[in-house]
Amino acid sequence: MTKGKRYRLPNSIRAISGVTGGGWQAPDQRLLRQPIPENRLRVYDVRTVIHGLADCDSVLELRAGFAPGMITALARFEGRPVGIIANNPQHLAGAVDAPGADKAARFMQLCDALIFRCCSQCDTPGIMVGPEVEKTALRATPRACLSRRQV
Repeated sequence: MTKGKRYRLPNSIRAISGVTGGGWQAPDQRLLRQPIPENRLRVYDVRTVIHGLADCDSVLELRAGFAPGMITALARFEGRPVGIIANNPQHLAGAVDAPGADKAARFMQLCDALIFRCCSQCDTPGIMVGPEVEKTALRATPRACLSRRQV
């Protein structure tokens, strides 16, 4: 940061956090009947569900390349900004690993800072276990569970 310049939010965050507009448009809700299969052993693309719930063209996924098992996105519901956290059933069957828990915790802290409500879409068999995973997950998983401010 150079001297004399102020930090500014990126355009994408400013656009999603703006004042509630009256011109929002919801996607066709009938399309939400298809993405989640009846057989719970089948995987599906949770991004399709997120785009079906949020206002048209309002979803902005954050850190897509890091911790692919956890999806974090900013979006709008009826014109109001929200944060969305979802498990990705296409990665580790949706189980929460240490990087995913860390990603979720940091995202919840961002939502707290921006005063956004958080929508959690949880389809997970649980938390990853085992000696190797437990070395890192013992710190990350509780952080994700406790990072939301107590009201």
